[in-house]
Amino acid sequence: MRLFQKIVLLLIIGIILSLSIVSQAQYTVITSPEWHPDGNYIAIASSDTVEIWDGELTTIETTLNTHATEVTSLAWSPDGTKLATGDDDGVVIILDTENWSHIATYTGHTDSIASMTWSNTSDALFSVQDGNSDENLHILHINNGVSDITIRSTLGSGARIVHSPIYTQFLSVGGSIIVIQNSIEEGRLHYYRTDDFGSSNFDDYTNLMISAAWNPDSDRIVTGSLGGSVYVWDATILEPLEILIATENYNPQGIFDSENTAVRAVSYNADGSRILSAASDGTVRVWDAITYELLDTMQVQPFINASWHPTGEKLVVISTEDATPILIDTSHLTNEGEQVGR
Repeated sequence: MRLFQKIVLLLIIGIILSLSIVSQAQYTVITSPEWHPDGNYIAIASSDTVEIWDGELTTIETTLNTHATEVTSLAWSPDGTKLATGDDDGVVIILDTENWSHIATYTGHTDSIASMTWSNTSDALFSVQDGNSDENLHILHINNGVSDITIRSTLGSGARIVHSPIYTQFLSVGGSIIVIQNSIEEGRLHYYRTDDFGSSNFDDYTNLMISAAWNPDSDRIVTGSLGGSVYVWDATILEPLEILIATENYNPQGIFDSENTAVRAVSYNADGSRILSAASDGTVRVWDAITYELLDTMQVQPFINASWHPTGEKLVVISTEDATPILIDTSHLTNEGEQVGR
């Protein structure tokens, strides 16, 4: 091969690799802050430490230095007595929140922890990891420490998993695949591919889900996509009911800039009457959960990731300025019967 041809070939390879790196970067989900179930504390990952802030973001109550690498996932137990933290090496640590004493360490993962969720009875922790080396769901049964480990098959790595607040079921969201699975018995209860009613092109971000939440009655689910949409689901049969637009940057034709469109946080308010979303361009929206009428829109800048207070009346945002946490009052958005124009 001539020298000129070799140079051209190397340039083409370099361009392909660069595009691959950019594409992978678009799918990065930054660790979100996590509210304590009673809303009085917020756990925020800061590199290899975890900061426990008071619910008004005025004081750091505790700093946890339990990991050797970056913390990638956080999960409070529903009863508030335990906090699980997972890191980039796949290490999961469970702490007692009364005195921050160590309960258990789990090292069965081989890659960065993508997501964790607790059972509704607070006695089992579910975790999944990034990468393709292990696409299983790891279940840690907690009884004076980890008394048992169960590993079950799931539908892909890097999923977002959320346990039902009522039933022994959990929701797994990974790209275009959505699954509801029984947390006690093996097997999937419901399965859906979002690209069945949209483009099958992996670059069509409208069909790739990265956030999820149950309503208080566990009969509805919302998921947020990379492309700027929010899907509402009937959780009893896992069928889509409505698609809501979470940002003006949404474009149904696909090929998006997910840094501006990704719906990084979705939730219901405390009584399930409102659907809440926060997109990575700083757009915060609230809909009526019955009629799907858009009730209000706020713009919050700068923005990396966010998490809704358990009542939906506050939003903690991690900003682009040194990952500074910002508290946003959204009580005017979620009050029953109130509609505020911006």
